[in-house]
Amino acid sequence: MMNRIIVALDGMSKEQIFTYLDEIKGEINFVKIGMEAYYKYGRELLIEIKNRYDVSLFLDLKLHDIPNTVKGAIRSLEGLPIEFLTVHLQGGKNMLREAKKQKDISLPRTKLLGVSYLTSLDEQDFLEIWNTEKEDIEDSFIRLFKIAEDCKLEGIVCSAVEATLVKERFNLQVISPGIRLRDDLKANKIGDQRRVLCAKDALSRGCDYLVIGRSLTTKERPYKESLSLLKKEL
Repeated sequence: MMNRIIVALDGMSKEQIFTYLDEIKGEINFVKIGMEAYYKYGRELLIEIKNRYDVSLFLDLKLHDIPNTVKGAIRSLEGLPIEFLTVHLQGGKNMLREAKKQKDISLPRTKLLGVSYLTSLDEQDFLEIWNTEKEDIEDSFIRLFKIAEDCKLEGIVCSAVEATLVKERFNLQVISPGIRLRDDLKANKIGDQRRVLCAKDALSRGCDYLVIGRSLTTKERPYKESLSLLKKEL
């Protein structure tokens, strides 16, 4: 099961990233680098992580712009050793198709994942931003998942709460952030995320990969202790 865990190295300096990876070396084989670290340290960080630890890399940039700009952004990533790259599904079909075309040229071994709605959003946000009532939220997700499939993306980024919707209707991998250790959920340590689940419940809903950040990278516990707690839950 641990080969389905992706550790999110968010909110860390370069030194903290390497300290963490040194301590958990051999325990985790997939890590996520987000906007904060990539914008600060660039492609060299990804190359160094790959060379030093030989882990799989998920570059989570959530690209969302006009089609030509997204196409150029993906072109700039050419040659990076990344397994997953994210684009926002709300960019529309034209943007997604251009992204997929350029990905196939510049990053042929990379899977393009469509980000649905962020796990920080709740029912009030859906109402305020899209005028979507509670009973219509599920249909909003399904429409985005259909767009991803139509544009031949390889996977979806959505909370584990929506994973079943994907697996029941579409042939797409599901990568779910917002995963917490059970003890952290009981203590309501969910940060700015809203639609969250523990790892075992998320896997039972059909998630292919789980993205876990703060529950595994918190300084409140030794890093290996957090990993041990996760293994017991799985």
